[in-house]
Amino acid sequence: GGVASLLGPRAPAPRRAAAPLPPSQGRPGHDITSAAPDARRRAPAEHQMEAPPPPPPQQPPKKKPPQSTQPETAEDGQTLFDDELDRLLPVGTVASVMRAAIPPEAKIGRDAREAAQDCASEFVAFVASEASDACAAAGRRIMTGRDVVDAVVRLGFDRQAAPLEAFLATCVEKRRGENKVKRAKRAKVVAAQAAAAATEEPAAPAQPPLGPALLGPQPI
Repeated sequence: GGVASLLGPRAPAPRRAAAPLPPSQGRPGHDITSAAPDARRRAPAEHQMEAPPPPPPQQPPKKKPPQSTQPETAEDGQTLFDDELDRLLPVGTVASVMRAAIPPEAKIGRDAREAAQDCASEFVAFVASEASDACAAAGRRIMTGRDVVDAVVRLGFDRQAAPLEAFLATCVEKRRGENKVKRAKRAKVVAAQAAAAATEEPAAPAQPPLGPALLGPQPI
């Protein structure tokens, strides 16, 4: 009964056919990579990547000529320094001189060492230039300690002249003592060589005694 009996039996709904899979999607038992070689063979030649050209051969680096360690000299004889630090005294030497003039517990800052280094270098260059001019005026090419002391006096540093005189005398005496020691050592070496040469000389061969045959007939 009811509405279902009036309408009668219903027909079954038709089934939809399954849509075929696109070629890009894989199916069970199908290898999608098998078509890759064929696709590469069918690709046009302009789309294929060309091998990069080989790099050019590298040339060995050129060797720089060795630089001289001696400073260059200008036409007027003045020394040309490659670097500003080349004309400065060693900061360690300047610091040692400064420590000798201050109490042991005092400290020296970096800026103080650099300032003293610059001042000491300028003073040495100033005195050396004056002494060099005096040597050139006298026709000499070798600067001595006396030239330096005289240059200090001419420049007005009279207070430094007396300590320099004493130091110069000490240096002269020390050099004389060193030369005397060297001469004594040289004399000992020469005497030892002469004694060794005398002992190595071969002795003269002894002459055989004169026999009756050599003396000739003896008177009776």
